[in-house]
Amino acid sequence: MAEIAARSGTKIGSLYRFFPNKESIADTIVVSAGENIDAVFDRFDAGVQALSIRALADDLMALIFELFNRPAFMKLLDAGQDWSVKREEFRSALLQRVAKTLMIYTPNLSNSSAGDIAHVIVLNVKAVVTHQAFFDSASSTADEFRDMTRLYLRSRLGPSVSGKKGIPLRRRVGRH
Repeated sequence: MAEIAARSGTKIGSLYRFFPNKESIADTIVVSAGENIDAVFDRFDAGVQALSIRALADDLMALIFELFNRPAFMKLLDAGQDWSVKREEFRSALLQRVAKTLMIYTPNLSNSSAGDIAHVIVLNVKAVVTHQAFFDSASSTADEFRDMTRLYLRSRLGPSVSGKKGIPLRRRVGRH
């Protein structure tokens, strides 16, 4: 609590007035972060049906990447055996929001498939964020992750599943 008070520029007595312990502060942060994710995804979902698979992959990765670049979100999403119930709820809520977006995009997608695809996408973005230090400006590794996600989504949500037209594979493969 002393560290939280020092970092926030607040007197410790003031913190205890609103939060009896650090767990209650953490729970408040988790709830606030979850509400933030809901608002961000509500805006994103409003236009998701008009996207091509390529744009869906790119925009969804960018959205999740932005969330992972917030240190508090990264900590909340980081796996661990000692997760609080609220942290697990937060992680599950993010996966459910991504799955919901996928089901809005592809209405005949099952809950189970949407959940599996959401998990793969989130782990893919987490890999990029976690290993950013390895990606210098000359590296095309981040582009490879983006292409991999595009191809994955095309295979899982492609025209035969969604009825939408994506960018032909031949045009995308040579792009760099």
